[in-house]
Amino acid sequence: MIDFDHDEKIIYEVRKHWIVFWAEVFVVIMISLAPLGLVFFFTGDYWNATFSYTGMMSLFVFVYSLWLLLCWTIVFVLWTNFYLDVWIITNKKVLNVEQHGMFKREVVVLHLDKIQDITYMVDGFVATTLNYGNIKVTTAGREAEFVFKGVPHPALVQAKINEALIAHKKESFKENAQIEEEVKHSKDYIDAIVEANKTTPRF
Repeated sequence: MIDFDHDEKIIYEVRKHWIVFWAEVFVVIMISLAPLGLVFFFTGDYWNATFSYTGMMSLFVFVYSLWLLLCWTIVFVLWTNFYLDVWIITNKKVLNVEQHGMFKREVVVLHLDKIQDITYMVDGFVATTLNYGNIKVTTAGREAEFVFKGVPHPALVQAKINEALIAHKKESFKENAQIEEEVKHSKDYIDAIVEANKTTPRF
């Protein structure tokens, strides 16, 4: 569960492009079909003779079923990582949430006042056609760069972060101006009290 401040508003949420997930799923599908391809390749004309025995066929079906179950589990983990990996842009910070497997989640908080630069890169024909790429945020902390890969509409995401950054700077400027005004009034009030004490006759 991600905690937000009471006055914090979510501006934009973005997950990885769907092609990233389906490319990984395609690889798993190919791996799941690999045993069938290997059996056909190595047995050739002996397929019927080899699997004419009920015991051998049953063993193959059992082992292959376990293999498909493993592949399905991998797809489920990939889907979990895809769905839970998210960037959340608020009026105060950018959160990079990364799911690693089923039981590990990493949340990196990038405060807007620490962000120095936001760039994006779209590389390749597929990425250009489907309009997805990588977003890189440079900060003033120890970990200087944060990269979110496979982002759909990276230019839009960059614009949203810049929009939040500008709004945050304006809000900070207003707060600083208000603080300076309050300090000025307090100083004037203290000066008035001191002056009043100086002019008050002492008996």
